[in-house]
Amino acid sequence: MIDTVVLRIPWVDFTIARHDLFAPNAYGLFNPPYLPFADQPYIKCVQNASKQDEALKIYKPRLTLYKHIVKGGFSMSLHIEFSIPKLLFGNNFDEITTQDFSRVIQVLHEKLLKMGVLIKPAALWQAQVHVAHFSKNIAFTDGTTVSLILDRMYKAKVHGRFDLNTVDYRNGGELLRYHTKAFSMVLYDKIAELRYSKARAIEKKDRLYNPHPELFAAVRKKIPLEVLRLEIRVCERRKLAKLSSLPVKELTFENILHQELAQQILLQHWQGIYEQLKVVLLQEMDVLEQLEYIAKQKPQARAQKLFALVGVSEIIKKYGYRDLQKRIKYNASPRTLARLYGDLQSVSFHINNRSLPFKTLTEQIENYSPLTLKQFDL
Repeated sequence: MIDTVVLRIPWVDFTIARHDLFAPNAYGLFNPPYLPFADQPYIKCVQNASKQDEALKIYKPRLTLYKHIVKGGFSMSLHIEFSIPKLLFGNNFDEITTQDFSRVIQVLHEKLLKMGVLIKPAALWQAQVHVAHFSKNIAFTDGTTVSLILDRMYKAKVHGRFDLNTVDYRNGGELLRYHTKAFSMVLYDKIAELRYSKARAIEKKDRLYNPHPELFAAVRKKIPLEVLRLEIRVCERRKLAKLSSLPVKELTFENILHQELAQQILLQHWQGIYEQLKVVLLQEMDVLEQLEYIAKQKPQARAQKLFALVGVSEIIKKYGYRDLQKRIKYNASPRTLARLYGDLQSVSFHINNRSLPFKTLTEQIENYSPLTLKQFDL
C-alpha cells in the first residue's frame, strides 16, 4: 500500500494559527519585519515532533513552510510529510487497507490542528502529491530467508530502467537497493532492520515507532518467520506521473490513495526483476547438471554455444552480471553478453521449487492481504 507521502498545499488553502511552533518563527513569512532571503531563492520554516512528543511516542507529520521568489512577487506553500501507518497505528509495520482511507484524512486533520495549522479536509484530499512510497511486507514461514532472496537478486542482471551505477547491497545481504535521483526500489529484511542503530538503519526517521525486536524473537520460537520489505520510492512528481499508466487524471492525494494503484506499481517493478532471476536460479545446479539441463532444452544448440552458456552462468553465479560485463568489455561487445544472457533466460527455472519464494512474493503482492502485528499474536 502507500506508506510515506509528501503533500503540497497552496497558500490559499491553509492558515497558520501558531507561527511560534515553527522554526524560525513563521510570523516573519507573512508579516513585517519579514524574514530575509539572504541571497537564497526561498525561505523555509519547519515544525517536527518535539522531544516531549517523542518521549510520549506521539507521532506527528513533518511540516515545512516555503516562501519562494516568483515573477511579480512571492508564492507560499506548505509541505506535509508523513507515514500513513505511523499516523494511524503508531507503528511502521501494520499495512493499511481501503477501509482506512477516510480515517487518514480525519486523523491528519486533527494532528494539524494541534500543530497550529488550519486546513479543510477537502483541501487535504485534493492536495498535490510530490513524493510517494509504495510498499508491501512479504511474510515467509517456510524457512525461506530474506538474505537468500536478496543474494540471488543481486547477482541478476537488472532491468534497464534502473541505474546500474547505484546498486546498493549491504548489511550482509539484508538490503538491496536500485536507485536514481528520482526513484528507488528497496528490498530489505524488515525484522533484521529493527536491531540496527539509527546510523546503520535503512529507515532512519521515526525509529521510535518500530516494533521491538523481542516481539518477533518470541514469534520465531514457534515459526521461522522472515519478513521482506519491498518499497518503490518515488521522489519526484514528474517521475510519479510517468510511473503510472495511472488510471488517474491528476496526482492528488485522493486519486493515488488506491490499493489497485499500489499493486500495479509494485508488480510492474517487481516483475521487471523477477524475469531476470531465471539465470540465477538455474545456477544452483552444478556445472554438469547445468550443461545437461540446457542441452535438453536447446537440442539445436552446438557444443560451443552450450559451453559458452554454462561458462557465463557460472561466472555470474560467483561474481554477478555487472562484474562479468566489466571484465570482458575489451573482448566482447555488450550485445554478445546480452544475447547469451537472453538465451539463459529462456531456459525453464521451475526446478525443485527453487522459484517458490519468488512466486510467494508475487502472489502476496497480487492478493494484497495486509500484514499486521496482530496476525502474529503480538
